[in-house]
Amino acid sequence: MGSAASKRVEPLHSGLNGDCPRVGAEDKFSTVDEHARKAPTSLMTSDQDLITYFCRESKDDVNKIRAIYIWIISNRRHLEELAKKERKEGEILAEKFISLTKIVGIQSKMITGLHKAPSNQSESGPTVCGNHCWNVVHLAGKWHVVDCLCGASDVSVESFYFLPDPEQFINSHFPLDIDQSWQLVRNPISLEEFNQAPLISEIAMVRGVSLSSPKSRIMNVHQSLDCTIKDPRAVLTDIAVVLSSEDGLIHNEFVFISRTDVNTYVINATPPFAGNFRLTVQGKLSTTRIETITELVLLCVSVKKRVKKFPKDYETWGIEPKFPDIVQDLCDVPRTFQEVKDGRLDCSISTRTKLEVYASLKWLGDGRTLDDHVGTESTPSRIRLKSVLPKKGFYRVCLFLRRTELLYPVLYLLVYNKKEVSKDTPRLGYSNMEVLV
Repeated sequence: MGSAASKRVEPLHSGLNGDCPRVGAEDKFSTVDEHARKAPTSLMTSDQDLITYFCRESKDDVNKIRAIYIWIISNRRHLEELAKKERKEGEILAEKFISLTKIVGIQSKMITGLHKAPSNQSESGPTVCGNHCWNVVHLAGKWHVVDCLCGASDVSVESFYFLPDPEQFINSHFPLDIDQSWQLVRNPISLEEFNQAPLISEIAMVRGVSLSSPKSRIMNVHQSLDCTIKDPRAVLTDIAVVLSSEDGLIHNEFVFISRTDVNTYVINATPPFAGNFRLTVQGKLSTTRIETITELVLLCVSVKKRVKKFPKDYETWGIEPKFPDIVQDLCDVPRTFQEVKDGRLDCSISTRTKLEVYASLKWLGDGRTLDDHVGTESTPSRIRLKSVLPKKGFYRVCLFLRRTELLYPVLYLLVYNKKEVSKDTPRLGYSNMEVLV
């Protein structure tokens, strides 16, 4: 495996060392990147002169590799034209990388394998390229990954493919080498595991967003499925889900999105009928556009007798992420969707200290505010939320927490009342109506 100078690939690659940063790469390498992109076209056919040019701004090995990477992805078309299409485009870039790294005395190797990419809506799963090529490069005593072809395909993720974490890279790239050590991960996976694993977008991985469950891209569903998204840096906003059937129809009214804490989203999908569905999870991971995070295929084999349609105008329930310092006073979150049989809501929320809280109630049938029908009681360890729901249907409960002179919304609950309350039922003896007006 590899060259004679390398007897074995280091398999315990738990992350990048201090000399190989990935987060914030655009800022760290801005000078090197600019210099590489400005390389004269006259250097295109002279590798030695090109390296001499790079070394004016790149003094250490990581910066030299960065300059080589940026120059290759910036000149992809020119390199392919010079090769006269005698080889695959991935091979052209990978071989150029090896040629340039050899001049600077850094060991590298080309890896051939599978590459998974997001599918279009007409396909049932990710598109798999069977002859994709990338490089591994030896830096600071460890092997690292560089993928020039993928880095050249989308400027928004070009830094992801420069020394990515192999534990993330294996999600979309599978080496076909017999020796699994070239996966560079702690626990190598099989080809079957690679094919079954959900595909996470590069832009999501760059920002630390991951799919906690399920672990398989294709799931047999009995009535409903829960999907958990982890967002440890709290960068994900405007999360949305599309549930589509094979005929292309959208069934988003059968999806419930809950934010159980500032860093966790739980998506419950309840297909309305047996058959195959696609569940696409999207979110705003930057200030510019909505990105696809992952896609799952749901093979629904059984359904509930009565499948409830959730309100369409409200996408995410649970914790309000805008005020993380305030939300941390809540110990846990109750079920963010609750069903009430008799028009009486009574639930508790654990707290770390006694909080001054208020609640607002809205009937979603016509948007009417019913704050005189809801109230709260607070102790040092919990908040008790009580409400009388006069009509059958969906209600939104918003819990507010007071800080100084302001009320901050910290929690949204969706409540479904199955039965219209009796006209003789008295209202609560306490409410927040005057405070919230």
